[in-house]
Amino acid sequence: MFGKTEVGVFTVKGMTCGHCEKRVETALGQVDGVGKAKASHAQSTVEVTYRKGNPPDTERIVHTIANLGFKVVSP
Repeated sequence: MFGKTEVGVFTVKGMTCGHCEKRVETALGQVDGVGKAKASHAQSTVEVTYRKGNPPDTERIVHTIANLGFKVVSP
């Protein structure tokens, strides 16, 4: 019934507060194939949980974050 969940962790520079985290989480939540996103400005990370069978392209994740004004330094 439940399959393996895939998670991607991205190092993101430029997030400075909870509002930044929320912006990233909300934007990534609109990307097809993303089940959930959890951002941490303190750790400079974004953890993305992908929907089983429909993971988004990494480039799409990076582009979405960059459009918010943040820099992805490692996927």
